[in-house]
Amino acid sequence: MRTKRISRKQVIRELARENGWTLIRTAEWAQLAEAIPRLRTDDVRAAGIAAEPPWSGVRQHTLNELEASLLDLAKVYETEPSLRQFCRNEVIRSKDLARILSRTRPDKAEMVQWMLVWLSDPALFSTWVTLRKRIIFPHQES
Repeated sequence: MRTKRISRKQVIRELARENGWTLIRTAEWAQLAEAIPRLRTDDVRAAGIAAEPPWSGVRQHTLNELEASLLDLAKVYETEPSLRQFCRNEVIRSKDLARILSRTRPDKAEMVQWMLVWLSDPALFSTWVTLRKRIIFPHQES
């Protein structure tokens, strides 16, 4: 007899419903991580549950979305030393995905560059991205 497999997304949604979660914070993440081996921020996004940084991960559908994510992660990196490795791992994983996608999507190559700058020094990313946007979007106001 086969048992029905429950998806990660379903487990997250069920736990959120049972506990009345509308936002994933540190405590909620800890409970999810206990229930779901190798939990990823992508799992939470796929479940449609809002999450605060760093649990929201790196969003990279657009450059604006990527910028906001990296700035959020830089704040966490600066203020929460215990989460620095988590932040770095999220950016590395996202960079690796963007690099693969850059073979067919030129915008992803730019995103890889942004993430490499963040990885080299998260504290400098805000200044760098402001200057970079002036170069790649010279006729737009920041």
